[in-house]
Amino acid sequence: MRKLFLFLLLLSVSSYVYAFWSSYAYVSSVTESEFDLRVYVAPVSEGNGSYLVRLNAVAYPYKQAWVITTLQSIPPNEQNQRSRFWGKELSLSGVESIIPLRPTERSFLNRLDDIEEGKFYELLIPAERIHRAYIYIDFPEPVEDGGYFYSIDIGSYVKARQ
Repeated sequence: MRKLFLFLLLLSVSSYVYAFWSSYAYVSSVTESEFDLRVYVAPVSEGNGSYLVRLNAVAYPYKQAWVITTLQSIPPNEQNQRSRFWGKELSLSGVESIIPLRPTERSFLNRLDDIEEGKFYELLIPAERIHRAYIYIDFPEPVEDGGYFYSIDIGSYVKARQ
């Protein structure tokens, strides 16, 4: 009877620990190799004032990506955005903009047969926003899965080039 009670207790709690075993990954120019990511950030041209950012789509279409621009630069320990997206309402506190990203050559709607191979995200970010821009990659809602969810610090790539 005790084992049955323990089993039922664990079963009822399990739905509340969505992605409990997933880990937050802070990605920068220094840490990207730890997470098997390659992010390309470079100025478009001299005097243009914009940067080209390109990276492979990660676990698409299951995980989604957003570019988040904040009002001011935020430290790495505050770049975990999961509570912002998984809350009851999308929190916009301290945020200038949140823009969903779509991989190249993808329709507006996801299809289950979409695969990530060969797909990438590509965007232009104005220089005045580059140190306040982050790419966040995660499941769009709670799931029973693990793996990494990522925050990519775009400004760290620009700092590394200087």
